[in-house]
Amino acid sequence: FVAAMGLRLVSGRNFETERAPDPGGVLINEKAVQAFKLANPVGARLRAGEETFRVIGVLKDWHTNSIHSEIYPVLAYPAGEDAAEVVVRLPEGRTSETIREIRSVWGRLMPGQPFDLEFVDEVLVRAYVEDRRLAILLVSFCFLTILVACLGVFGLASFSAEQRTKEIGIRKVLGASVPALVMLLVRNYSRWVLWANLLAWPAAYFAVRKWLSAFAYRTPLGPGPFVLAGL
Repeated sequence: FVAAMGLRLVSGRNFETERAPDPGGVLINEKAVQAFKLANPVGARLRAGEETFRVIGVLKDWHTNSIHSEIYPVLAYPAGEDAAEVVVRLPEGRTSETIREIRSVWGRLMPGQPFDLEFVDEVLVRAYVEDRRLAILLVSFCFLTILVACLGVFGLASFSAEQRTKEIGIRKVLGASVPALVMLLVRNYSRWVLWANLLAWPAAYFAVRKWLSAFAYRTPLGPGPFVLAGL
């Protein structure tokens, strides 16, 4: 399971087919080490009711659920005869052929039992359907909003320049520089853009912070995106 799922051991060892079965041997993740407050986890004994387990290795934490929830303590042990699920890493380029082989072996070992399978990547896609839909909506509305805003600012700039054509000509004749003329035109409506940003930033900050609070692990929210949006 460790190799198939691409997990990483940070200490201890994995279960090994060459060794005698580990009676009560288990693997735990780093979160379990914290939860059980184990200073030296490898070799530590854990009790659950009448059963005693011995930690043989520690796995680096991985997400067992969606990233909306925290990483939970995990205790992994060899499956017994009542195991009902198998995890298989398919070789690249041989998906269909390998599934046919698995189905054939399953039919010989488990006659009469239904063969149900699902792909991990499809499970992950289903876990974030709502987030993907929200992302598409936000990007679409943002694009439309920016387009309308840019058209408005462009129209305002064009109207301002047309209204002051004679003034601009006189200033140019009297020696005004191009940057000075641009500032003359920009100054009229740039303050409205600035006020719009000052009003939008707090609203956007609280909205994004509320959305990020739905995730157990989230990116820090700095001023960079707001300044970039303002520019």
